[in-house]
Amino acid sequence: MKKRISILAVLLTILVIGIWANKLNDEALQVQRTDPGGYLVIKEAAIEDHPYDYALQLWEINRQCKAFVEVFLNDDQVDSDVLMLAHVEFIKVTQEEWAALVDVAIREHKPYAFLYGPTDWAMVQWEYDRQMKARGSF
Repeated sequence: MKKRISILAVLLTILVIGIWANKLNDEALQVQRTDPGGYLVIKEAAIEDHPYDYALQLWEINRQCKAFVEVFLNDDQVDSDVLMLAHVEFIKVTQEEWAALVDVAIREHKPYAFLYGPTDWAMVQWEYDRQMKARGSF
């Protein structure tokens, strides 16, 4: 009897995790709602990086949106210089594409237009956190 209950508990846990894992997380929904352009760039990059692997696309969208929110929306004191350097390191564009993004930022008075290049936001967050921790260490 205990063995059946244990097996039932494990199966129920797997079912709940499976249902939960197959949807956008709160951060992805937040980005989708508040910054549709940013969400679209993240989604397109996930599709390009993982063609036909929809579960991996979803995982990547959730991971990137979580990092995006943690960098921009959860820190009132974002150091824009450190963030810009971290972003430049992990944006996935050619020099020409970067120049075009900067041109849009200047021409259309949108200082954050560069954010709409495909970026590994998880790595930007990691680099930003690493630099901020180092800055506070000396």
